Amino acid sequence: MNKPGNLGKLGDLGDKASSVIGKEAKSVAKAVRSQISVSEVGAENSDGQTSGQSANPPQEQNQAFVKEMYGIQGGKEVPSKEQAEAQNKASKTEDEQKLQEIRALARKLHKETYYDPLIEKSKPQKDEERSQERVERQEKEEEKEDWLKKQKEDKKAPVSVHRAQRTTEMGKTSG
Repeated sequence: MNKPGNLGKLGDLGDKASSVIGKEAKSVAKAVRSQISVSEVGAENSDGQTSGQSANPPQEQNQAFVKEMYGIQGGKEVPSKEQAEAQNKASKTEDEQKLQEIRALARKLHKETYYDPLIEKSKPQKDEERSQERVERQEKEEEKEDWLKKQKEDKKAPVSVHRAQRTTEMGKTSG
């Protein structure tokens, strides 16, 4: 079933894979060394050749790498600290102005929707309460006047009438 030709192809394929893996491991190791500034003078190039000096010294590579990572964002230079601070101050003042406008609007809305209707409702209620108090006061005054009139009438009646009323009332209650 197994043909000797197939086994040979499989062996060749394994040899190719191991050589490719070895080359990739070397290139990764070289890239790591260059990133951490440990490249050596006379190191192997990617072609497998050695040179007397590296193309870029490690410091230049690091600076180029840093500039590439942090110096440019979306094709634009990153602003300096002074420019960034100026922008922050400008944005803070704009934010503070917006915040003040929002607070003023909130106060206005609060006054219109809550405070004013509350105060306006309380004024008519006070008038109603005053009118109710006035009516109650008048009723009390009328009752007081009626009681005083009754007292005056009682004083006008002769003493004998008073005695008769008292004895009659006492007789009714005692019996």
